[in-house]
Order: sequence, then structure tokens, then C-alpha cells
Amino acid sequence: MDENIKWLIAKAVIGALFIGSMIYAGVTDSMFTIATTMVVVILVFAFMKLKYPERYMHDERTRRIGAYAASWSWTLTFVAVALLYWFDCLGITGMPASAVLGILLFFMVATMLLSRWHISRKSELLERA
Repeated sequence: MDENIKWLIAKAVIGALFIGSMIYAGVTDSMFTIATTMVVVILVFAFMKLKYPERYMHDERTRRIGAYAASWSWTLTFVAVALLYWFDCLGITGMPASAVLGILLFFMVATMLLSRWHISRKSELLERA
């Protein structure tokens, strides 16, 4: 079986487990929205990957860009965690844990995408390594 098909099956199983746990624990509006979004994203990604497999080929340059982007994203996320910690200690914000985790999740994704875009535009960053 092709490696891509195995990953798609694994993602579908994870989505099914998430939906099953939602049904078991009771469905709230936010959980339903998250589950629906996950299913749509997985289906669109699977369709695109099966229809246009050449778009998802990786060479050494794209792997290096991804590695640099991930390291930048993690560094910026650690700074964001430190800032949120100090905001909480100083009493500036009183956010619940779910809000903090949501902020961090979207911050990580946004910084990964922005740093990947920035590094791919700046080829001299890759030549220094």
C-alpha cells in the first residue's frame, strides 16, 4: 500500500476517534465546529494530494525551509508562552486554559506559515547554513 494512502487512512481514523469521543462525551457547539472543520480539511487535503501528487513532492530545499520554519516557529512560540505566563502573573489577563491553548495553537500555525513564506523568499538564509 502506498505511503500516502496509509497517512490518509491514519488521519481518517483519528478524525473518526475524535467524532466518536464527541458523541460519547456529548456534543457542544464548539466541538461540533472543530470536528466539522477537521473533516473538511482532511477531505480537501486528501482530494488535492490524490489529484495533484506532484505539488507535494519534497526536495532538499523544501525540507530545509520546513526545518528552519519549524525552528523559528517553536522559538517564537516559547516567547509567546513566556509572555502569557508573565501576563498571568502580573494580572494583566485572566484567560482560562482553553483560551491560552487556542491562542498558542493558532500562533504556532501562523508563525510556521509566515516563517516558511519568508524563508522561501530569502534564498540567502539557506545559503548561510
